Parts: sequence; C-alpha cells; structure tokens
Amino acid sequence: MKKKSNTAVDGDRQRNAEGRIGLFGVVVMAIALAGGCAGDGGKTDAGIRDEDAQKLAQMKEALDATAREGAGANAVGLKPPPLLSKRGAIPAGANGAIKKDDGEKVAPESGAETKAPTEVLKRDDVAGPTLEEQRRRLAGELGAVLRSEAAKSGSPTAAMTRLAALDIIEPGTAMGAGAGGKPELSSREAEFMSAWGALCADAGSSLAGGGAGGGTEPVKRAVISAAERFESSLGLSIAHSALCSRVETFGVYDELHTVGGTYKFIAGRKNRAVVYIELDRFASRRGSRDGVDGWRVELVQDLSLYAYRSGDVSDMLAWRKADQPVSDFSRNRRRDFFVVQMIELPETLTVGSYRLKVTVRDRVEGMTAEAIIPIDVVVDGSAVKR
Repeated sequence: MKKKSNTAVDGDRQRNAEGRIGLFGVVVMAIALAGGCAGDGGKTDAGIRDEDAQKLAQMKEALDATAREGAGANAVGLKPPPLLSKRGAIPAGANGAIKKDDGEKVAPESGAETKAPTEVLKRDDVAGPTLEEQRRRLAGELGAVLRSEAAKSGSPTAAMTRLAALDIIEPGTAMGAGAGGKPELSSREAEFMSAWGALCADAGSSLAGGGAGGGTEPVKRAVISAAERFESSLGLSIAHSALCSRVETFGVYDELHTVGGTYKFIAGRKNRAVVYIELDRFASRRGSRDGVDGWRVELVQDLSLYAYRSGDVSDMLAWRKADQPVSDFSRNRRRDFFVVQMIELPETLTVGSYRLKVTVRDRVEGMTAEAIIPIDVVVDGSAVKR
C-alpha cells in the first residue's frame, strides 16, 4: 500500500472536518423536528430537551476537536482555492474568461454576461495647471484690480506702487494687457514711480533668470541702484554744519567753542573761521579731466549773515559772501562729500545775535539745500574760549 504524502493527509483532514460540520447541522435540524412530536412518544417536552441537549453538547465537543485539527493543517501549508487571487478576486481575461494562477484560461459559464475591460483614470492622471501657471493667472487678476483702483482713485500713487511690486512676482504684470493709460502724477510722484518701477522690474527679471545665488546678487545691485535714484529724488541736503579753526578731512576737524550751541565772537575786531558742511544726496555725474574718466560734483555756495531779532531772522543783511563755486573730480564716485570755506567777519559788527545762512546749490540739477549757524557778537572776551 502506498503511503500518502503530508499534503494528501492534510487534505483528507480538511474534508473530514467539513463533512462532520455539515453532519452536525443535519442532526440539529432532525432533533428540532423530533421535538415537535414529543407527545406521541410519551415523554415530556422537558425530558426531550434535556436528553437532546446532552447529545448535542457531546457531538459539538467532538466536532470542535475535529475542526481544530483541520485548522492546524491549514496553518502549515494548505493553499487557497486555485481560482482565487491573492487579493481574493477572480482575475479575468480579455473576453471575460477566468484566468487561473498557472495562466490557463477557463471559459465563462454559458449565458454569463461579459464586458470589455475599461480603463479607470486616477485623479493624479488628470493634469491640472502648474504652479507657474497659477502664479501667472493670480498676478494678472490682481494687476487688473490694481489698475482699475489707480484709474478711479484721486491719489493713484498707492495703487500704482502695489501694481509695480507685482513685477517681482511675475515680470511684466505692471504693464500687462489692458494696462491702458497711466494716471496723471506730479513730477515728484513720477520720479518716485520711475525708480520704484525699475527696481521691481529688475528684481523680478533677476529672480526669474536664477543664476548664482538664486538670482539674489543682481537683486542686490538693483536695490543699490534704486537707492541712489531715491536719494537723488529726495534732493540735496546739508547733513551737518560747523565753524572750525582747522579741518583735516571728512569728519575730522577742530570746532570752535560754543555756548548752548551758539558760537561767540568778540566785537570790534575781525573774526576768522572755517565754515564746514557735510552734504547728503549730492549729484554725481560722469566726466573726465586731462583724459581721465571719473565723476564730477559741481556746486555753488552762498554765505549770508543776518541780524537776529525777536526770535526770528530779520531781513537786515549784515555780511555776505556769495556764489563761491565748488568743483570736485574723482576717479571713483564719492560716497561722502564735505565743503570748507574760510571766512572773516568784519570788525564793524555790533553786539548782538546773528544767523549765518549757508546755501548750497547743485549747478546741474538745480537742487538747493540750506543750513543756519547761530552766532553771537559779545563785548566781554571771557565769553569766548579758544
């Protein structure tokens, strides 16, 4: 007699367990039917129930043991039914035929409805707008809103400033389609918008172009260039002024003594001093001298001394030194600029308070800056400390 393999034995155990479980179900149904005829057998319903319950419990215990034995066999190597895939679904062929794991096709049952396979598109397969396209669309919509706001506003500078800033996000938005005519601006507003618009356009183009440092280096240069244009639009100014005995260079000088911020001079004699001023936002323009290229600064300085009466500068001019030209040339563009001028106040000045008005004018741009230096002419020399 041939010895069965382990797989065959396990299969027998499985079939036996299944058969016994089915038999148990039949027995339960038979006993239930028999209970309905208990009166004919001469036994009470309670007696039948007790006796049947005992038999059922014994049979259930035996069948449970068999089922556990069969489950153990499945755990050590029983395979799932051959027509089921790993996911529990029956794979189908192109014509609805069932495809077994070994590749063999089984024809569908007669009359079974077959359908051609359909391709299901996933959500990810449907291409939407790219991030760049979304940015361009949103910038265009906001640009249209800001252009409309600027056109309807009595003071359009704010809306135009925001509109120009969109060029950093998406170059060309500020002058995009439908830009229309520009609102009317004053000369100073137009000058500001020109510098601001150039900065935003340069920054946006630099960021879009990428390059070294992610485009930040060109942006830095654009900011520096715009800062110079902004400074020039603000106009020339005198940042600091003083009367000195000696001036060495920018920021290095010996200032005359002051009392409460006012310079003191003795009446009846000539008083000498060096007028020192530092300038901000002065205009530099390219030029050459003796064949060398560089930068020029062209200014005119005017000094006027007025009598001071009743807390205000009067119209009485006591002394003046007008229209002194200041011309400077440098190979490199200057960042700091100072002007010095020697003065000698006449001995004819009477005792009292005066104000020295310093006026500087750019000879090319025509911009002007002023500073006031307070002076007292006194009799007592003890008030003056050299």
